[in-house]
Amino acid sequence: MDIIGKLPIDVIREYILPYIYLSQSKNLCDDIKSFVTTKRYLINSYIYRYNFYHDGVDFLIMDICNYINDDKQSPFSYSNDCMMKYRRLFNLQYRTNRHIYKFVKRIIHTTQPDFSINTQLGILNPKEREKLVQYIQLRF
Repeated sequence: MDIIGKLPIDVIREYILPYIYLSQSKNLCDDIKSFVTTKRYLINSYIYRYNFYHDGVDFLIMDICNYINDDKQSPFSYSNDCMMKYRRLFNLQYRTNRHIYKFVKRIIHTTQPDFSINTQLGILNPKEREKLVQYIQLRF
């Protein structure tokens, strides 16, 4: 069903079209660029290093998780800073640390690799992504 086609033309012209042409903030555009370039760089680096997509991506997921967890490689405890970063996700803002721990465990071990990478990179801001890239480069 074409919902837009059923709306009166004046409603479309006065209330919908003005929002279509609004530009996004520079901060949002920079954040999106940072996300895309960081993800592309990291995936290509890991594929090149490990010569196989699946193994490289698994290592990448764990390295991002370690970075977010202040370089603590323990799967049983997460730093307060790590918990605060995951609380940036709307659905985790008011959840307990235990709930966040279960969420992190699930996205690292049981979801699609793209979802895990996108979620972990998505909670970082552009400066944190730059530091992540530096952290990864030091590990190579």
